[in-house]
Amino acid sequence: MWQGLRLKTNEQNQFLGDMFEFFLDNGIKQSEGQFFTPLPICKFIVSALPLAQKIEENPEPIKAIDYACGSGHFLNEYAYQIKPLVEKQERDISDYYSQITGIEKEDRLAKVAKVAAYMHGQEQIKILDADALASHSEIRQEGYDVLVANPPFAVERFLQPLSDADKEKYELIQATGENSNTDNIECFFLERIHHLIARGGVVGVIVPSSILSNTEAVHNRTREILLQFFDIVSIAELGSGTFGKTGTNTVVLFLRRKEKAQKPEAAEHYRNRVENFFEGDENNEVYQDYHLIKAYCNHIDVSYEEYIKLFDQTSLDPLSNLLEYDIFKDYRHDFDQSTEIKNLKKSNVFKKKKEAEQSAELDQRFIVYLHKIEKEKLYYFILSHEQESKVLIVNAPSTSKERKRFLGYEWSGRKGDEGIKYNGGDTVNDIITPLFDPQDLDNGTKINTAIKRNFIGEITDPLPEHCHYIKLTDMLNFSRVDFDKVIRLNPLQDIETQYPLVKLGDAIETIESGNRPKGGVENISSGAWSLGGEHIHPTTGRVDLRTEVPTFI
Repeated sequence: MWQGLRLKTNEQNQFLGDMFEFFLDNGIKQSEGQFFTPLPICKFIVSALPLAQKIEENPEPIKAIDYACGSGHFLNEYAYQIKPLVEKQERDISDYYSQITGIEKEDRLAKVAKVAAYMHGQEQIKILDADALASHSEIRQEGYDVLVANPPFAVERFLQPLSDADKEKYELIQATGENSNTDNIECFFLERIHHLIARGGVVGVIVPSSILSNTEAVHNRTREILLQFFDIVSIAELGSGTFGKTGTNTVVLFLRRKEKAQKPEAAEHYRNRVENFFEGDENNEVYQDYHLIKAYCNHIDVSYEEYIKLFDQTSLDPLSNLLEYDIFKDYRHDFDQSTEIKNLKKSNVFKKKKEAEQSAELDQRFIVYLHKIEKEKLYYFILSHEQESKVLIVNAPSTSKERKRFLGYEWSGRKGDEGIKYNGGDTVNDIITPLFDPQDLDNGTKINTAIKRNFIGEITDPLPEHCHYIKLTDMLNFSRVDFDKVIRLNPLQDIETQYPLVKLGDAIETIESGNRPKGGVENISSGAWSLGGEHIHPTTGRVDLRTEVPTFI
């Protein structure tokens, strides 16, 4: 019965893939945010990385890691994809396999990954049974050229096992005060990439989409780390239905570690430049990197000549024109309404001062406030502006039917027929999806090839469906007082209207939420206005005041 069946092979074997999928799905409980990555997603992510270029440009074998390797799907797929690329260079593939490392904290999965590597003929792959967030003698800092992973998320108390020395290495702990009770493990895995990846290294990592939009301090700081040390090459939405055991919306971040090796690197250099701007450490108002300031002013629609008056400023008098811009009016309002200023005005020490002294103190505090917030915005604008390539965005379809076509598979829970079902055939090599072509991973009509080209600075025209380019500066919102570095996947569009746009707060003194009145709103003639979201501009918060009679509630 077993004659002719080889459980160890040097060629990609669908039987092995199906066997491990069945074993994992039925034998190991997926818990603590661990969800095994379907083979099509592994193939898509690995094939979207510029592996041929990395191999050609490096005379030594490139080093790859999956720091949450589970059963080793990513590692096996990576090994298969580099094999023809290495052989084309007439090099020994075993030398490259020996430079592949997987880390898995769950010892049962680590054993499965070792068996999988052996049975795929990739026994040189190193699998470590260890905590990827902790230091390890066999893990090199900034030592890896490629990182692919689907790290866990929402794991409770994951920081507790780490030593104090390891905890000190995480800016997320130092900057946000995260403690051992946090469950934001996905944020720490993203910072860990900064520890592990070499300059110019490339990354394909699956994370919850909330990484892009959650405004908690730890998520904010995570996005800061990404913007400071990585080029964001592409962000691909996967949508719900990607994983069999969870409906969590996820995205794939395709990143490249900024390449400049000299000190200081870009993040530190531009931080120093921004400090110099605001301290006025230049001569004759001719600023080095002045074009970056002009680009920022153009982006926020503020006069460059008025903006640079902020630099080394101690008085509000020269800023009178600047303070007429909407964003600076918002700053003034936020400053005046802050708890700190309200408490200051109530204090006896402040009340005893003369009116001129009070005014001078408030002006000085306001200038300090302006400098702080504008330093931050200018700094992150420059970092995002200096990324040469636009970001390639992949938006998953909104309907269930279209998502199945987009992914190329769906999950069956039917008794006796459980598991993943491929569009186009019985195996992943038959799959039909816009994400990639299993028979030609360089198919120019597929999404993976467009992402791969974006890594090396090539524009794909026309783009595959579901894709569009966007400047990184347009993915950040610099027009709000609270600058939380939320990363948007679609650019904001101006509302075209013949009516004036005003801020909601200027039009309505008090805003309250409530329920829709019984019988509908058409019979109500008094009360507060009811404004649908389509009337509120997403960037400015302004309301389109139309001439028709407003709805009352």
